[in-house]
Amino acid sequence: MVQKPNRIQPPTATRRAGPRVTGESHDGPVEAAILAMPLDSNSRVLVAVSGGADSTALLDVLARLVTGGRRSWVLRAAHVNHGLRGHEADQDEEFVRALARDRGVPLDVVGVDVEEHSRARGASIEAMARELRYNALYERLDAWPGDVLVTAHTMDDQAETVLLNLLRGAGLTGVAAMPDRRDRLVRPFLSVRRHDILEYLQRQHVGYRLDSSNTDPRFARNRIRREVLPVLRRVRPDVVEKLARSAALAAQDDRLVREQVDETIGLLEVRIEKFGIAAAVAPWRSAAPPLRLRILRALLARLGAAHGVSTRHLGDLAAFLEKPATSTRTFHALPNAVICTLDPDRFHLSIAPVEAPPVAGELALPVPGSVFAGSMLFSSETPRLTADELHRRLAVCGPHHALCDARALGRRLVVRRPRPGERLRPLGLHGSKKIQDLLVDRRVPVAERARLLVVGTERQLIWIPGVALDERAAVGPQTDRVVHLTCRPTPTG
Repeated sequence: MVQKPNRIQPPTATRRAGPRVTGESHDGPVEAAILAMPLDSNSRVLVAVSGGADSTALLDVLARLVTGGRRSWVLRAAHVNHGLRGHEADQDEEFVRALARDRGVPLDVVGVDVEEHSRARGASIEAMARELRYNALYERLDAWPGDVLVTAHTMDDQAETVLLNLLRGAGLTGVAAMPDRRDRLVRPFLSVRRHDILEYLQRQHVGYRLDSSNTDPRFARNRIRREVLPVLRRVRPDVVEKLARSAALAAQDDRLVREQVDETIGLLEVRIEKFGIAAAVAPWRSAAPPLRLRILRALLARLGAAHGVSTRHLGDLAAFLEKPATSTRTFHALPNAVICTLDPDRFHLSIAPVEAPPVAGELALPVPGSVFAGSMLFSSETPRLTADELHRRLAVCGPHHALCDARALGRRLVVRRPRPGERLRPLGLHGSKKIQDLLVDRRVPVAERARLLVVGTERQLIWIPGVALDERAAVGPQTDRVVHLTCRPTPTG
């Protein structure tokens, strides 16, 4: 049931208040957190705005600092309407439109259907909403194009996330919770308490929206916020600060462990195979036990199949690999149709064939964007990469990834079945070849060929996942914008 939001101050009240930056001699914690962001002077900043207190304060203080001349960032806002709360969600959208208009900040509004995707993927509403929200925000960041995405997660959000992760049985990465910066995502308010946000809004006479779903006891985060943290405060009044400090300390250690994992993977002689990747098993066995699970997760991520893999799954896989093999053995108990084959010297991770309804006609794959095709999820993103970052991606991406030159693709791709007699110019072959001949050469089983899906433009075949990329679409010395294509099975138990 949709609850009516509590009474809020309308956007017109914020218009009457107006920016009051020039001449202010003291910055509170909210302003100080934004001023401390390590951004270049002319950075293009996309601000995620839901209309709640935290994101409203984020947009307001950014606009005031820019309007007052204290920063020269270029601002743009983005709002994602999840379509979950009916009229209330529409009111949130209208509020954000008015807020952005009053601050003179351009706004992008994106609608997503969380319920439909949740049913299709078998994922929770919370998890699906988060995934779709970030996908939409990064798409807008790339389309602008912007330099960073800024969100309004606070220290209170961080504390709640730490507790949620601990209750799930998290390790070091889970305790580290949300980093203040990761790639192009910046969270400046992780050093700011929620009550500081509310005080800022009151001081500046800025209204905001209240989300009725934030009181819904069906969501674990709400129960943590409303039931667990009040009890912990009676034991330790500064519990939020302490949990946030634990996250910061864990993040430092987690970075060190990640570096060790990368170094160890370099010893595994990882190579790409037809439908997966292979690695030397002896160096993996010689690694410290805590690193082994992380290495396995990193390898599954390269395969595009780490989603839904739990510590229990990794532990079972590790137990399988720790026993020497005198002949080939196979392990099937992994999500995402992943199988692991172990021979005396190497282990092989690959995606097993999955029966799925045939794909009829062509399915549009936006750039950036994603589309479900049978049992597979095809996605495209347009990351802004340095030369070093591009080289690293080329080195670590598995067979179900393809890095392409955006100019060769355009704005629209299609996922479809191969056409009779169709040809491809495989990267490195320096000539064209019929798909049928290519599949025979690569020893693709007949049963796999019957389910094969390809990616192309309206006129040209681009990519056969797990098999070959057309050299005309591959990145090269003149590439200035990259499209990263991925193909992975939809999550299964």
